[in-house]
Amino acid sequence: MKKLLILISALAFCLSLNAGDIIFVSGHVTDIETSQPIANHKVYIITNEQYVFDTLTTDINGYYSDSISMSGFTINYLYIFTFDCNFIVHDTTVTNFDYPVVVDFIICNDTLPSFCQAYFYYYPDSLNSFTYNFFDLSIGNIDTWEWDFGDGNTSGEQNPVHTYQDTGIYYVCLTVSNSDSMNYCYDTFCDSIYISITPVCQADFIALVDSTSNMPNFYYFYDNSLGNISEWLWNFGDGAISLEQNPVHQYAESGTYEVCLTIICENAGGYADFICKQIITPNYYNLGGFTFAGDYPINNPVSTADTGIAYLYRVFNNTDIVAIDTNIFYTLGYFWFTEKMEGDYLIKIGLTPNSARFNEYIPTYFIDGMMWENTNTMSLYDSSYFAVDVHLLQANGTNQGNGKIGGNVIWCDDSQINPGEPIPDVEVLLLDNENNPLTFDFSENDGYFEFDYLAFGTYKLYAEFTGKYTLPVTVTITDDHPIINDIILEVCDHEITGIEDIFYEPDITISNVFPNPATNNLNIEINLKNSQNLSFNISNLLGQIIYSENFNLSQGNHIIKIPVRTLQKGIYLLSVSNSDNFISVTKKIVKN
Repeated sequence: MKKLLILISALAFCLSLNAGDIIFVSGHVTDIETSQPIANHKVYIITNEQYVFDTLTTDINGYYSDSISMSGFTINYLYIFTFDCNFIVHDTTVTNFDYPVVVDFIICNDTLPSFCQAYFYYYPDSLNSFTYNFFDLSIGNIDTWEWDFGDGNTSGEQNPVHTYQDTGIYYVCLTVSNSDSMNYCYDTFCDSIYISITPVCQADFIALVDSTSNMPNFYYFYDNSLGNISEWLWNFGDGAISLEQNPVHQYAESGTYEVCLTIICENAGGYADFICKQIITPNYYNLGGFTFAGDYPINNPVSTADTGIAYLYRVFNNTDIVAIDTNIFYTLGYFWFTEKMEGDYLIKIGLTPNSARFNEYIPTYFIDGMMWENTNTMSLYDSSYFAVDVHLLQANGTNQGNGKIGGNVIWCDDSQINPGEPIPDVEVLLLDNENNPLTFDFSENDGYFEFDYLAFGTYKLYAEFTGKYTLPVTVTITDDHPIINDIILEVCDHEITGIEDIFYEPDITISNVFPNPATNNLNIEINLKNSQNLSFNISNLLGQIIYSENFNLSQGNHIIKIPVRTLQKGIYLLSVSNSDNFISVTKKIVKN
């Protein structure tokens, strides 16, 4: 059995997290024979320097998750691993934390017997190469641990730390047992440790399949070896080789391959080491379906000069969504995608701008969803699907008038992607009060959108960005205010907590709320086009109003001071209402 060594040195290309960041880790453990989830299975997560060592257990869906909060140190990588029914290690090392970490394991089912089975792993201390950390990994009912470190010293701790006095090879044994006479068990596992002044030359690598590109069976291989390495030789198990340190390789066919890495270390006198790992490529399937506009697929039974565009998104952990492919189609209204990796997907269909009925139908998710948050994912795990039909939602259209609504789509202030910057090519929906689609537009390069020739009345606007979050804005245009062209639709990375709608009234403008976060007093800079009797309300995230005060204000600029010193620390919503109880502005505030 190959020993399990946790690598201390980070890869040269690895990314680091700063103190205070939170890493979200999740995945599924699946039976390789039945494709069914494996419940009550252990998954282990370790960081460099052993800052974190978490043991997780899968639920009935084979799902595990963890939130790792860092404070006061830097993390270079996560080592995530589990064991299969033959006690073979399945592992991966993650160095990119730009997105939530999703690691799935496909293994033989956990049918280990209930008696004791000893096993451990170890790694050297980062400050003293003679000191080693030992961790018990024995899945039995154990209450006794006996360690023999191979140098005459022993320990009865479950996870001891031991310092050797000299270089050499030491044979370490762990004996585990249960003294209960009704459930007695006993087992021993041994492994060798090579202690040297310089790091040992030891081969190791990570293999990651590309799950978001259009290249099936495309793998990234990362050297994760120890030592001053001068040469690398990769054998990918299909006859192909590479001499690069971190190669990429695409397998021509799906299957099981044994990948071997051989290294030569200069610091060990040309000593060579190798490691082999088994790779089982994922399954790939095809999918397609008809796009219906009304009772018939587009261009069927006769051509109507409509061209469809299909977007395919991969869904990770239910919320992390990545666009992976598009397809332009028109023949008989049938779209398709080929050789897509098993997983969960969203499909969105629209008509191209030059289509004859472009303005008559709203871009729609499979099967007939208008917004991605209210759409079910399509699971592609067991076979290809050729009847993934999408029924385009019909735009009801607007009554003609002299009204106009416009504005900009921007990133939220707390977004990780260009906060406050405009977003081009975002679908903006114009809805009625019952959330029925009237028409739509796409934001321009500067984020601007516009709806012309509208009848006076109340409308809702919504920025539909797949995988991102926004709040609808309600706008009323009247004979006194026929044109409103400064609407702001914010797109956020994370789900927004608060009221369903933000109502918009151009007569009232809040230009600044400061300080935010606030400790004692909150100052609100407000501009009124007309004299107003306004109510200022602060509510918690449960919608409960915890502060309310009315002000009679004249036309012009004002600064309203709200006392917040008695509020508990947290996030609140500030809303401003006029005498008709029409919410004109909603702001998020933070109490220190």
